[in-house]
Amino acid sequence: MDQQDIIQVSEIIVEALTPRDPIVAKVTAQFEERSNVGLKKYNTSLFDANLSVYQWMEHLKQELMDATNYVQCIQDQNKSIELERLEARGDQLLELKNYLHTDGSFFIEEEIEACLLSVKNQILKIEKELTENKDPYNQKLSELI
Repeated sequence: MDQQDIIQVSEIIVEALTPRDPIVAKVTAQFEERSNVGLKKYNTSLFDANLSVYQWMEHLKQELMDATNYVQCIQDQNKSIELERLEARGDQLLELKNYLHTDGSFFIEEEIEACLLSVKNQILKIEKELTENKDPYNQKLSELI
């Protein structure tokens, strides 16, 4: 192998190791890190773990249960944020309505009234979604709201 061949092989290796998609590279690095954490914690790799199919399924079930809890938490947080945003918008519209009412601008006031009704309906819909969920956590949450 001459020097030109070595350069070509080096270029091929560099190209093969260079990620084409930075998102995939980031996820790949996270998989590697997760594998290292597992090696330290359990002192074995997934490849070397001697678990039955049932045990693997149990691990998967537990991980999916955790993932479902994370999704629910994100949904609840987003509903709360959306509710706060709508309530703030309603407050702003009320202020504008009161200002325009003193100014005598009745045409614009009707449009604002329609916007207020829309915001109120959206708030009621979100509150209903939060309280109608049969999940015990959300029932407890709805009692607090």
